[in-house]
Amino acid sequence: MPQIGQKIALISPLTYGNDMIEYAYTGKSLFSPLLDIGVLVIFILVLQITANYLSRSLTNEWDMLKSIGYTNLISWPDLIFWLLFLEINKKDGLS
Repeated sequence: MPQIGQKIALISPLTYGNDMIEYAYTGKSLFSPLLDIGVLVIFILVLQITANYLSRSLTNEWDMLKSIGYTNLISWPDLIFWLLFLEINKKDGLS
């Protein structure tokens, strides 16, 4: 793998999961199994905290859109985009 690909792979949870599976089957690994577990736990925590934050922060906007019947007019990807757009603009003081 090229050097840049190796550096990018270090921030992917798939690398550490695959390393744990390889260690389970062959007894060889690139990283310590404890490091693999630790990195995967950190990834899970970061993603869970982010999901909880987005869920709480977007609930008000979702309720507002639901109250005016707007949620039936657009697709889910569009809805998620606009809710995130509203949240970002709220932080920048634009709305």
